[in-house]
Amino acid sequence: MKNNKFNIKEYSALSLSFIAVSASLQGQVIYTDIEPDAVLEYSGGVIGIDMDNDGTYDFAFKNTVFSNYSTLYHTSFRYERILAGPVYTPLNLIAGSRKTYGGSYAGSFYVYFPYALEEGALITPPALHFQNYGFQRMAFADYYYSPWLGWTTWDGGLWFPEKIEHFIGVRFIDDDSLYHHGWIRCSVIDTGHTLIIHDYAYESQPNHPIAAGSLETYVDIENNNPLYSIYSFGNTIYYHLPSEDLGSEITLFDLAGRIIYSGIISETYSSISPNCLPGIYVVRITTSTQSITRKVSIGN
Repeated sequence: MKNNKFNIKEYSALSLSFIAVSASLQGQVIYTDIEPDAVLEYSGGVIGIDMDNDGTYDFAFKNTVFSNYSTLYHTSFRYERILAGPVYTPLNLIAGSRKTYGGSYAGSFYVYFPYALEEGALITPPALHFQNYGFQRMAFADYYYSPWLGWTTWDGGLWFPEKIEHFIGVRFIDDDSLYHHGWIRCSVIDTGHTLIIHDYAYESQPNHPIAAGSLETYVDIENNNPLYSIYSFGNTIYYHLPSEDLGSEITLFDLAGRIIYSGIISETYSSISPNCLPGIYVVRITTSTQSITRKVSIGN
């Protein structure tokens, strides 16, 4: 695994330019790719996420390990945790659950667990619960030792021991005190020891839901014209349109706005296999009366 060290200033510069070029193409969904992926592999590592690129970090992720040994009682403990939480304001929230531990004798306490959302999950209340606690446990393992009990282990979290390319759902407030919903694509590997952050996006329309992993505004998803379809599988883009729109132009853009492919549509059902690198692209079909745009992911 690559040892990608990130600090706050480096990360901010890396994500800034990509938001600027993607916003013009993505419309209402503002997407940011992290290249290379941000990796929290060692204790003390912290990554800040500025969802809307306003210069203030909205959420932070931390890899932390803490241990202690008591010479008096000959006991020891070790905490290993991947944490997520809002920063600077309790008005930002992460979708997750809250569980109560303890009892009346020793007292009780809450532990917060961010959801590991599947692609397509709708991010909005009341479909999901949202928490504003600053140290929510994605994955954790606590080890205790005493001469009387030996070693005991308490581990868990909805991302433990491993989740590959699932999504954190977020709800954050902008400079105008309006709420937006977004997703952050993450992986937890190495039995909960390593966090990888791949990319993130948010819906620019206040208080509108967003589907986890989607680059299409939920308004367009709900109102999608069934006469037109554009989707990708592997390195091929498939499309369908009514026969009266034959002769329309199909254009493929990268996220910098460069034209990768352009052609004239001669069949109602067809496909193209552009010669381009894997990644996120924008397909536009221009008819005599309208323009239909979709975001697609092209693989190997």
